[in-house]
Amino acid sequence: MQEILQNLITLGLVGDTLMFEGYRVFTSSPNTTRDGGTNTLIWTTTTKSNVTSLGNYSTVSSECTGLALFNSTIKSSINYLYLNCNSMSSLGALTEFSGIAELHLMCCSNLTNLDGLADHSTISILTLQNCGLTSLGNYDSSTGKYSGGLTGCKGLTMLSVQNNSGLTSLVGIEQATNLAYLISSRCNLTDISSLFGHSKICYLDLNNNPNLVSVKYIQCCKALNWIYLSNNTNMSTTELDWALNGSDTSENSLGGTVLIKQCANGYQSIPKKYWDLFESTSNILDYSYSALGVYLEDDTAKWVRLASRDDLYQLNLTGQSHLTPDSVKNTLKKLTSLRALSINGMSQIVDISFLSSLTYLNEIDLRGISNTVTDLSVLNNLTNIKAIGIGNTAIDLSTFETAIDRVSCLTGYGYTILGGRR
Repeated sequence: MQEILQNLITLGLVGDTLMFEGYRVFTSSPNTTRDGGTNTLIWTTTTKSNVTSLGNYSTVSSECTGLALFNSTIKSSINYLYLNCNSMSSLGALTEFSGIAELHLMCCSNLTNLDGLADHSTISILTLQNCGLTSLGNYDSSTGKYSGGLTGCKGLTMLSVQNNSGLTSLVGIEQATNLAYLISSRCNLTDISSLFGHSKICYLDLNNNPNLVSVKYIQCCKALNWIYLSNNTNMSTTELDWALNGSDTSENSLGGTVLIKQCANGYQSIPKKYWDLFESTSNILDYSYSALGVYLEDDTAKWVRLASRDDLYQLNLTGQSHLTPDSVKNTLKKLTSLRALSINGMSQIVDISFLSSLTYLNEIDLRGISNTVTDLSVLNNLTNIKAIGIGNTAIDLSTFETAIDRVSCLTGYGYTILGGRR
């Protein structure tokens, strides 16, 4: 049987079985599937598994059970391992599986630690949602050394540990220096200092960790493009400013990179109580009425300061109907770097000629502006336009056919053209 499995690449044990005694369980069940010849072998059933052990080697009886039955060739050839929804509490049987690229352990509720994965430098993707994790590794303060868990997992690029309520720290990821995606929402994190040195992280999800206070080490993630901090209302305002605005210039600072400017989702996933921190630094501003809860006026400080933001990429003004038309025109024409603009619901706008200055625009939402605006020919000169939203049935679509053609040829882009007549 070992010979049959010599070229096995993908192995899965997912579902409800009473025991796992090595590859025999895979060859005796009618639910066993092989996808791609002998390279894939997956055991699946419909309910949660009762597998309590992946097997081991007994030094007393010299007998192997479970995965320990596989010879060294099989252990090194398996690249993709799926062990979701099992009840084992140890990963010790995986110690000699030296070729794993992806390891999926979702919903293994008895799994509290990752001992057995240390020095698996080939693992790139590791999913551990809804387990019982309390640790990702160990640190000995007396020696300054890390052990167990993810220690030595230098090839790891994506780690998902969300919904592990017993996890309070990221200790263990220190040597996973190629980590790019870290998803650790809905844990109970209070310590994220292990982000130090993780300059390649571009996607960081720390949503729903309400006891998280110290966040300054986010500044270490110099490649950050996406940040999620929703429902973390106890974060230190000072440290959040350091983390995303790079405002700490002291001798021991972690650097002065304005990370919020790099984030494609701006500050939208950060609790509203912190939004003012990013008014002058984020490339994305949501000044919609629904977001601010107030109407902007011509002399409102936020609006006055906006005129100097010629570096702004996205601006949402949906529902801001109290600004005068002249003020809107004079301010928006200065925002020459805009890629996306919404003036949805601003019925006071009767002239959109100011859009001619916004030559980088990709998206424009004109729904709800004055019904007297029927000529949209100004859009024809916006050569980068990809999405147009309109809602006035009196609009003459023939006035901006060139712009429509640019939009319609971009298949797969979620554009909207509403209303109008042709």
